Amino acid sequence: MTVDILTRLRTRLEAARTDASDATAAQELALCLSELEVLWEELENQADLFARDRVRYTAFFQHAPFACAITNGSGNVREANLAACELLGVPDRYLAGKPLQIFCDDADRAHFRTELAHAAVDRKYGQRTWVGRMNLAERRVANVEITASNLPYVMGVEASLLLFLRRLD
Repeated sequence: MTVDILTRLRTRLEAARTDASDATAAQELALCLSELEVLWEELENQADLFARDRVRYTAFFQHAPFACAITNGSGNVREANLAACELLGVPDRYLAGKPLQIFCDDADRAHFRTELAHAAVDRKYGQRTWVGRMNLAERRVANVEITASNLPYVMGVEASLLLFLRRLD
């Protein structure tokens, strides 16, 4: 879109240069075009930096040595790393879109939802840690320490939570 705007401005600039009575307008257009080209280059540089940061974040998140997931306030997984998939015994990318409480032992599901709700409500200090029983890899039930931390800086209407999962036994 911006490239299209720059092309149209160049066309107008060339048209204004051919009309000798519009020399002042041609100079102003040339100046504006130069400024836009500089801004475009800066935007491209910023886009490159964001792309590199995204690659770095993805590598960090996916290969972190601890199980973590980003969920909405109700526990539906937005992202989960490889360690979380391994801990829960599911294939890579399986967790996205799934409610994490499906892995909770039946007796612990209500407590899990309550703790997540408390963390989601507190925008500034929303961090909760509790122990619950979860169904892990190979259908083994184990005690898992869950830390849910509110991510207030993630844009959106719905709360986002960062969950760390650590098997205790």
